[in-house]
Amino acid sequence: MNRGLDLKELGHALVQRRLRFVLLLLGTVGLVMAATFLLTPVYESESSLRVRSDAGGGLSQAMLSGIEDMIPTGIQLPGLGDTDVSTEIGILGSRRIVAGVADSLSLHVELQRPRRAFRTDLLEVIHAGPEAPRGVFTLRHRGDGVYDVSSRGTRTEVALPEAVRIGEVFEVGPMAFRIPATLAPEPPRLIRFQVVPFTRMMRGLRRDLRIGRDDAGSRLVTIRYRHPDPRLARALVNGILDDFMVYSESVNRSDSRREVEIVTEQLSGYTDELRRVEAELQSYQERERLVLPEEQAASQIQRIAELQVLNDALSVERAALADFLGQIDARPIPLDGAASPYRQLATFPSFLRNAAVQEFLEALIELENARAELLVRRTEENRDVRMVQDRIREIEGQLRDLTVDYLEGLETQLTSSAAALARFGDELERIPQLEIEYTRRMRDRRLLSEVVVMLEARLVQARVQEALDDARVRPVDRGIIEDRAAFPRPPISLVLSLFLGTLVGLFGVVATETANPVVRSRRGAESAAGCPVLAAVPTAPRGAPLFVRSHPAAAAADAIQALVLELRRGGTPGVVLIAGPGRGEGRSTVAANLALAWARQGGRVALVDGDLRRGRLHRTLGVAAEPGWLDTGTLESAGRSIDTGAGGGSLHLFPRGADPSDGRHPLDRLSAPATETILDQLRREYDVVLVDSPPLGEVADARLLASPADSVILVARRHRTPQATLEEAAGTLRRGGATVRGVVLTRSSR
Repeated sequence: MNRGLDLKELGHALVQRRLRFVLLLLGTVGLVMAATFLLTPVYESESSLRVRSDAGGGLSQAMLSGIEDMIPTGIQLPGLGDTDVSTEIGILGSRRIVAGVADSLSLHVELQRPRRAFRTDLLEVIHAGPEAPRGVFTLRHRGDGVYDVSSRGTRTEVALPEAVRIGEVFEVGPMAFRIPATLAPEPPRLIRFQVVPFTRMMRGLRRDLRIGRDDAGSRLVTIRYRHPDPRLARALVNGILDDFMVYSESVNRSDSRREVEIVTEQLSGYTDELRRVEAELQSYQERERLVLPEEQAASQIQRIAELQVLNDALSVERAALADFLGQIDARPIPLDGAASPYRQLATFPSFLRNAAVQEFLEALIELENARAELLVRRTEENRDVRMVQDRIREIEGQLRDLTVDYLEGLETQLTSSAAALARFGDELERIPQLEIEYTRRMRDRRLLSEVVVMLEARLVQARVQEALDDARVRPVDRGIIEDRAAFPRPPISLVLSLFLGTLVGLFGVVATETANPVVRSRRGAESAAGCPVLAAVPTAPRGAPLFVRSHPAAAAADAIQALVLELRRGGTPGVVLIAGPGRGEGRSTVAANLALAWARQGGRVALVDGDLRRGRLHRTLGVAAEPGWLDTGTLESAGRSIDTGAGGGSLHLFPRGADPSDGRHPLDRLSAPATETILDQLRREYDVVLVDSPPLGEVADARLLASPADSVILVARRHRTPQATLEEAAGTLRRGGATVRGVVLTRSSR
């Protein structure tokens, strides 16, 4: 099962495939740098301008515009000119502005040769309008400052001059050019220029031209353009700036004049309307006798209240007096000289302040006194007494008549006050309607007055603006001729190429590793081989192939010792074949060190070199190669005793021997019955027989040796042995009937 690379495994992969990584890195750097020096350099120029907010939104907007001018560039208040800046950017990039400048500079005439030269240095374009014929035109120097002219790619016939002299104007069809006289000392051998369709040039120009704000909310607009000729780049951005300034100034002047006319016309109309409304208001006040409806309503309410109080008092007084008179009329009038009940009418509260009633009372008192004096000397039948008594009765009757008249007067007053109340009530009901109408007319006059005042202020401002003609856009920076190309830049290209080359190299290594995955861990080896990893042998000390003997304390030696214990755990192992998928996994090293370790632990070990083609165990252990274990003779003569350095065991090497003189193929020799007979004999005489074999993936020798072997140990090298190869080797052995006991992983970090 394949899985991704972690950082540690990627490091090992880079070490294993360092040559591929370096080649990819250097190739990428070379390609990028070659392109850097082959590409035509372009130069960037820029100009900038500052946009003020539109002051055409009334007096309040004009005040905001004044505040805006005091705000530092880059700080934007909500609503201050953001739309205006976007509009000006759109006008700057419009075809009306850009096309005119591009036509004046003849940007559709492009210099092709000499490379890295500037058009303004080699060719002066006198005239080449938008309708100039397309094509490529070549000027070849023939000597004495004279050039021959040729063309190609023209769709229509173009008249060409017979010869072109330096410093003289020459015509190519409807176009006119001149080679500068400054080139006379050293004229270029070849001048080639191309005329492209103006519309196609404009599409590219508007795509490459960058107009915008550097910061969000900023009122500073920058114009940037790149071109192979720095003079043309500068001329374009400055030309756009100049044309836009002229356009903006003309528009501002026209807008200012038009604004004055419109405001004046509106002011005249609103002034006439205000006069009419004021006249109608005055006429309405005079007709309805209105001054201030609110105060008039309050005065009416007060008068109604007073009349209501008076009416209530009259009603109470009338009722009380009528009741009092009724009670008195109900009493009998005495016939003797006793006082009449009508005399009590004088005690009514309203009569206490009545002068006539008081006179009647005084007259009655005087008559009563006169009657009393007469009765002292006379009787009641006396004529004088009777005359006084009649006079008293007459005054008492007059007092009653006065009461009746007063009561009738009260009735009249009540009727009059009720009528007055009704009249004032009707007038009070009319007052809200009058007040509403009055308020509406006053509101119309107030609104018209405010509009007139605002228009008068705006008219003054527009006239001042027209007189000052203060531009809404102001140039800040103008373009300059750059002496360094904006693109490409070799230092930046080198840094980018190194970065890109590193990425390409890493990608190449990772792609190689993932396309042909190798064994990178115990899990990967077990998954591929279908059996456990018996030992993970770290990298051995350099120059020590027999590290079990030379470096017994090394980690690699410990791993081999653990492998011996693992193999001995299942009993007598018999014949163990040490095999591997390919070369370089360390099979022979594992076999030699495993044999030494087993012997140092007291075992009797036979080490057989089964690689009859390239076996080198005799060189590793320092013994002679002949005779070999398959050569004629006895095993005793073929076995070489090896010094283990320690322990009570023994180790004998059975080398591969010399190549047979009869030319027999190694497969024929290994398939002979003698091979199995020899291995059986060794199995009986030794505790373990370790057989080193050639690669499984190259020759069939290992499969022949696997048949007589009791078990097979596969050796795989970490970060080198492909998983597919290891899986195929294990499958091949199992299909041949061999028992694959496990895997030994070499060059492992354990």
